[in-house]
Amino acid sequence: MAKKIKINKDELQDAVTKVEKKKSKKLKFRFIPNRKKIFQISGLIILFFAVVSGLYLFDNKDSISFLKTYARVDDSYSLLLSEAQPTDLVSFPPPAQVRDKENPINGILLTSDEYEVLLKKHPIAMTVNNHESARPQHGLTQADTVLEVLAEGGITRYVPIFYQNQDVAKIGPIRSLRYYMIEFASGYNDAIILHHGWAGFDNAPWENYTERTDARGAVWRWGIKNVQTAGSTYRDLEKANRSGYVHSLYTGFDLVNPEVERLASAGNWELGGDGIEALTFKFDDKLEDRGDFNEVEITFLSLASNAYKSSFKYDKATNTYLRSIAGKADIDALNNQQIAPKNVVIEWHNYQDAQDGHSRLIIDMIAEDKVTILRDGKVIEGTWKKDCRLCRTKYFDAEGNEIPLNRGQIWIVVAVKVGDREVSNVNFIE
Repeated sequence: MAKKIKINKDELQDAVTKVEKKKSKKLKFRFIPNRKKIFQISGLIILFFAVVSGLYLFDNKDSISFLKTYARVDDSYSLLLSEAQPTDLVSFPPPAQVRDKENPINGILLTSDEYEVLLKKHPIAMTVNNHESARPQHGLTQADTVLEVLAEGGITRYVPIFYQNQDVAKIGPIRSLRYYMIEFASGYNDAIILHHGWAGFDNAPWENYTERTDARGAVWRWGIKNVQTAGSTYRDLEKANRSGYVHSLYTGFDLVNPEVERLASAGNWELGGDGIEALTFKFDDKLEDRGDFNEVEITFLSLASNAYKSSFKYDKATNTYLRSIAGKADIDALNNQQIAPKNVVIEWHNYQDAQDGHSRLIIDMIAEDKVTILRDGKVIEGTWKKDCRLCRTKYFDAEGNEIPLNRGQIWIVVAVKVGDREVSNVNFIE
């Protein structure tokens, strides 16, 4: 017979309560830390979104000011604690713009803002003296492209075109203008031409008028935007004493820019815009893909003095062509740098003595003929073509495809010939 146990109801209730309390403590011990973590993470998330939302609602000035009050920005733009005063703080720079626009003359890449500034400019060509006494020249390294061409007596002259860099302090010496130089410069959106003097005719008894050497007549006939005012140039007296008065005329954009504005306003010149025909451009070949070209020498007239012999020696590391004149490094006196274009373009042109009484030359600029392009340490043969005065010269391979040039300065050499007989000598040195 089972023994009956007498259980007190109050004692039973106390026992159940103790068990429930123990279970409750275990549960609290197990879950409270997780709840704390959840609260901590939730708090951080809320704080993060609160800061981001606050910065978004502030304008840029206020948000930067807010950050400056509590943090210092170092060169790596990390936020560091500092005892420096708020007046020493550096603001965040704007994000960098992508360079996806091209200078149409030489392919240099620009940001959208830089490109908009460029479109407000107009190309400016200048006629630069290359007489022995005129050297060293100033400013040629800063030109977008440079034409090297004969004048008279085997002496060459330069026609640099400045488009992107219209803040060059000193350029020259400046010399007189020739008809074929106008045809060249016209291909760059009818460029402004700065010069001092020009080939023309004065009805002298010994003169034989020839339209294609009459640069002065061409300026008026074609309405060329020309600049040869007293306010656009100056004499370097030290250079005049050292080299002669005729080789001492210089300019700089601190003079050129206000004169262009004045003349443009007076003459209703249409300036700027995107009227320059762009060539096809490419990036430099990788170092391992570059050729092993050595050097080329150009003698413009076989009977001319070696004082006007040009040469270009390839520098594989920089992918440029180091220029020399008369066997000496051609140094730009403006910055003491050797002229070193990215591309050397040797164009062959038919020419003749105009027999106009001044020994001037006629050079066919609006035509097509053979071309040799030095690029990436390689020699590329093709054809140059210029269809009209206002058209730009372009370059094509044997299949008729345009030959791309590297981004950077383009140096154009005009070698001359008569029909199939080459008068200039282009000598490649192994």
